[in-house]
Amino acid sequence: MEALYYYWGPILFYFPIVFFVTVAEHSGCDKIKNKLCNARSIHSNALLRFFFSNFNYHAEHHLFPHIPSIQLEKVHKKLGENFKYQETTYIRFHINFMKSLINKNYKKQ
Repeated sequence: MEALYYYWGPILFYFPIVFFVTVAEHSGCDKIKNKLCNARSIHSNALLRFFFSNFNYHAEHHLFPHIPSIQLEKVHKKLGENFKYQETTYIRFHINFMKSLINKNYKKQ
């Protein structure tokens, strides 16, 4: 029972959350070398920012991979308007992403 509680429980909880967060980093972004256009930043809550080391500022991370993650929010405040892809929340990203996939499928028919 301890294996379920301490090992499998966190794994079953963690991976869906990681997918939920990481799929937003590049999905639907331009596939070019311009770091202002090839990744997305998402304004997130403090809990996700803490557990994912401010990786919601993913475009900023690509632009300045050498700076500590704790500084990414400061970079975003200075340069945030220059990034092509931003979203207000992860939920908003997934709603918009699903809408774009549905619209894309309807256009193919």
